[in-house]
Amino acid sequence: QMVLGAGQEVLQAGYPTESCGLLLTGRLDLVDEGNTSTTLADGAFFGVEAVLDMPTYRFAVRTVTACTLLLVPKAAFIRVCQKWPHCLNAVAATCCLTVQKSSDEADDDDND
Repeated sequence: QMVLGAGQEVLQAGYPTESCGLLLTGRLDLVDEGNTSTTLADGAFFGVEAVLDMPTYRFAVRTVTACTLLLVPKAAFIRVCQKWPHCLNAVAATCCLTVQKSSDEADDDDND
C-alpha cells in the first residue's frame, strides 16, 4: 500500500509492465500516448490489461488528488488469476464498469 500526493506519477508509459493496481481512495488520470485521459476514482483497478497482455505500459498513471493505492506485482496477480479464474472475471467486469462510469462522468461535465 502506498500514499501519494496530488500530481505524482504512478506508472510511466513505455516502461515494462511490472504491476497493476487498485485505487483505494482518491482520483487518478490514465493518460494514453495521444494525451487522452480517463479519470478513475475510489475502487478502480488500473494496469490490469497491461500486465496480462502488454510488454510495456501504453499509458501513464498520475494522481489528480492525494491517493491511497495498492500495487500488485505482475507475477502475483497472474498466479491469483490462474488459481482463481473467477477473480479475473470480477476484475475485468469492474474495469469495464469503471471506465464506462468515468467516460459517462466526463460526458456529463462536458454538457455543463
